[in-house]
Amino acid sequence: MIRISDIKFPITEEQPDFNKVISKRLKISKDDLEGYTIFKQSLDARGRGGDALLGIYC
Repeated sequence: MIRISDIKFPITEEQPDFNKVISKRLKISKDDLEGYTIFKQSLDARGRGGDALLGIYC
């Protein structure tokens, strides 16, 4: 198992495309990605940058 942390998406998105982000981080194709599990989900409301709320997934 490989653990990836700090996957951030703006809260305005309905369904984040985890397949795209995970395969890009691992430098593999989407077809090679067999599956993933989200262990933790949280909100970042510190107001840095242009987004007010970020969803952070681990």
